[in-house]
Amino acid sequence: MKATTLILVILSSLVGPVNCSLARTIDSCVSLEGMTDVSKLKQELDKGGIHYRTDSEVICVSQDHREEFYRVVRKLFPPDPSVSRSIRVPPSPTGIPLASSKLTDPLQHKMLKEEMERQKIWYTTDDNGALWYEITRQEQVSELIFKIIENDIPVDRSIHYAQPYSRDLFKTELDRSGVPYEAKTRRNKEWIIWKEADTPQVKKIMEFVKTQTIEHSKKQLENQRRNEAK
Repeated sequence: MKATTLILVILSSLVGPVNCSLARTIDSCVSLEGMTDVSKLKQELDKGGIHYRTDSEVICVSQDHREEFYRVVRKLFPPDPSVSRSIRVPPSPTGIPLASSKLTDPLQHKMLKEEMERQKIWYTTDDNGALWYEITRQEQVSELIFKIIENDIPVDRSIHYAQPYSRDLFKTELDRSGVPYEAKTRRNKEWIIWKEADTPQVKKIMEFVKTQTIEHSKKQLENQRRNEAK
C-alpha cells in the first residue's frame, strides 16, 4: 500500500538534508496507486465530512481542510523509512527559507516554470527537477499550481475512459452532435475536454455511452461463453 506525490513541496529553513517519504501529501493533493487505496481514502474523508475533488487516482481538498487531510492520509499510509530519500535544500540567496514544488506531469511542470518566470518569481531547481522558491511566495505559487491543474484538465468538464470502445464511441457521438472537444494525454491517460456551455449535451452523450458500453460488455461475455462451449 503506497501513496505517491502529485505535488512535492518541502518547507524548510534548514540547509542540510530533509527526509521526504513517498507517502507525503502536499498542497492538499495526493496521487494513489490503485483504486482500492482511492476508495479507502474517500471513505475516511466522507466519515470526517471533508469535501474533496477526485480525478481518477488523484484526490484534492481545499486548503481549509489541509491539516485534517494530512492526518487522514498519514493514518492510512504511514511513511515507510525504507523508501525515504534525502533531499538537499538549495541555498537561499536572501536568507529567506525556501519551499519547493514539483508537478509529476512534465507539461504541467513546464507550465508552472513559465508562469513563475512571467510573474517574476525567483526559483532554482535541484537534481530532481523540483522548483525551489522563497517561502514568502508559497501562497502565490500554490495558487498558480491549482490554476494550472484546473485549467489544463478541468474537473467538471473532462473525462477519461479506460476502455477504448467507450472512448471511441464518446468521441464519435461528440462529432455527430457537433460538440467541439480537445484531447490531452496526461500521466499516460487520454482526457477528453469540452466547453462548459456544452455540458448539458455532453451529459446526455455520457449516459448514452454508458448504456452502450454495458450492452457491448454483455455481448462480449456472451461471445466468450459461446467460444468456451465449443
